[in-house]
Amino acid sequence: MDNIPVGGTQLAFEDKEGPTITICFNGQYFSSPGGYLNPDCELAIKIEDKSSGINIAGDIGHKITLTLDGAEEKKIELTDYFQYDQDSFTSGKIRYPLQNLAEGEHRVMIKAWDNCNNSAVAESPFAVVSNEQIALHDLLNYPNPFSTDTEITFWINQPCHIDIKIFTLSGRLIRNMDHLQAETGFNSFYWDGLDQDG
Repeated sequence: MDNIPVGGTQLAFEDKEGPTITICFNGQYFSSPGGYLNPDCELAIKIEDKSSGINIAGDIGHKITLTLDGAEEKKIELTDYFQYDQDSFTSGKIRYPLQNLAEGEHRVMIKAWDNCNNSAVAESPFAVVSNEQIALHDLLNYPNPFSTDTEITFWINQPCHIDIKIFTLSGRLIRNMDHLQAETGFNSFYWDGLDQDG
């Protein structure tokens, strides 16, 4: 007898693109120019490849890696930290602690592979500020100018209670939004554009 099937599978798809990689710090997604972090933070990475899934075999040259500030010689392997999402072979997450980071500007680069040996790279800039004192950055409102209402946004390096005071150009206080709770990272507070008297 010839041509007896004995089992096995055949991959019947074309996959020429690497996985999608999303980088998050302490629950916040950063884009250029990045966000502000404490020296100790948590890196969270989501990796997804809807065609062939994520390569977690850990073969030489096909590992999930982290490179900080372009230091290729200090590349960190993250493959063992990868956890598939429940009931999925196409997406999962990595959580990795970053500790004792030096103050200043940094850049993290993540490289991952899918099961068809396509790779992808994602990068994210960020800045580290000291835990010793409160640091406030990028205080803006959007839209600006506005006609009815606006969002007041900023980055802060630690949770704290804040007051937002709004003055006219001549220096007269017209609105005091007090007892607000700011969290580490990006914050946004709504202002309806009205003064204290409504």
